[in-house]
Amino acid sequence: MVGTSSWKQQFSEALTVGIDEEDVPDGPPHKPSILQFIIHYIALPWKLLFSLIPPTDYGHGWLCFIVSIFFIGILTAFIGDVASHFGCTIGLKDAVTAITLVAMGTSLPGM
Repeated sequence: MVGTSSWKQQFSEALTVGIDEEDVPDGPPHKPSILQFIIHYIALPWKLLFSLIPPTDYGHGWLCFIVSIFFIGILTAFIGDVASHFGCTIGLKDAVTAITLVAMGTSLPGM
């Protein structure tokens, strides 16, 4: 099942350093690597922020969908501002900044 049924579960998953179940063969659980700890702590503020999105069980998923779209809009605006400042700093035109940095910044997290 994709999704969660409570905010408690979402925050619990956000605070847990874990391994993808797909990467681990059947057997005893494995201890997370140092790299997974580093990535977890870098991503922790984003994990906690997006844990505020209502669980998929609320409102038959529509509340989750609407709030997610709102959060994606805010994230896109944030990435656009950071890219604009970076482009201005290194002398890139706005079109080049939008095509490369903003497109990459909004597409990579979805991969």
